[in-house]
Amino acid sequence: MKSKYYVQFSSLLTVGWMLSSLGSVSAAVQTSTVGQLRSNTTVERNYNQIALNVPNPLLVFQGSQSETINGVSLQRYRLGVSNWDEISPEIFQKAPNLPPCGKNNNSSRTWVDIFDTQTNQPIYGFCGFSSPKDLNSLWFAVETGKTPPKSVYIVLKDRRLNKTYRSNSV
Repeated sequence: MKSKYYVQFSSLLTVGWMLSSLGSVSAAVQTSTVGQLRSNTTVERNYNQIALNVPNPLLVFQGSQSETINGVSLQRYRLGVSNWDEISPEIFQKAPNLPPCGKNNNSSRTWVDIFDTQTNQPIYGFCGFSSPKDLNSLWFAVETGKTPPKSVYIVLKDRRLNKTYRSNSV
């Protein structure tokens, strides 16, 4: 009698063992898939870090010029970035999924601000650049007769990665 019950239960035990093994295989596959997803995410993050290895900009003074706009006499100070060609174009992609710049809903991922070195106060900014080459057309203006800052620096702010890159002062 004991063997009869054993035979009946042994088939149930075998089925149970098979199901538990499948559960382990399924869990292993799920863990492997999750591990692969994590690995792919890590690879993607590492790729972004490599692709976006942005050096600090090397700011240069390009000169100044007088001009009059709407009857106001100004002195425009032109700046550039000498290592613009080392900066990844990716950081200037359009970023409609990030907050707009005024009414520009398609502003760039990275904004550029010019600061007074002595006060660290912003002077002027750009939010619509589409290429690193645009970094050679930076400028700010001061009304003629007013004292310009003694020196300035720029900050590139990658809004997607929340990372900033500060230049030297000129």
